[in-house]
Amino acid sequence: SASFALSEAQLKGDGEIAACKIGTGFNDPENPPCGRVVFSGQMQKITANTKEEKDALAALTSRHPSFSQYEGLGFYVVKMIVSGIFFLNGYGGADYMRLSDYFSYNATSTSVSLMV
Repeated sequence: SASFALSEAQLKGDGEIAACKIGTGFNDPENPPCGRVVFSGQMQKITANTKEEKDALAALTSRHPSFSQYEGLGFYVVKMIVSGIFFLNGYGGADYMRLSDYFSYNATSTSVSLMV
């Protein structure tokens, strides 16, 4: 099992969230109004020599060029088979998202996109 967390505290510039900024009232990255989402699931090795592997490696090396030097060293790319998603963006506890809602979402031009 594995988990992967993202926080609104990672947003900077125009996307910065006041609730995540230390030093303004009760705001702090650990405070519940600073939203976060956690994906949990199983990690699965991407099958070698497939379009999926080619696309994954291209995305990885475009963001982190040094990874291109790992070829021939037994390095491989994995993906998460998501089995749970929960998010917290306020007081009162975390909410759980149905996987069908997450995977059926259609992004629009007004959607926020995060690259990690």
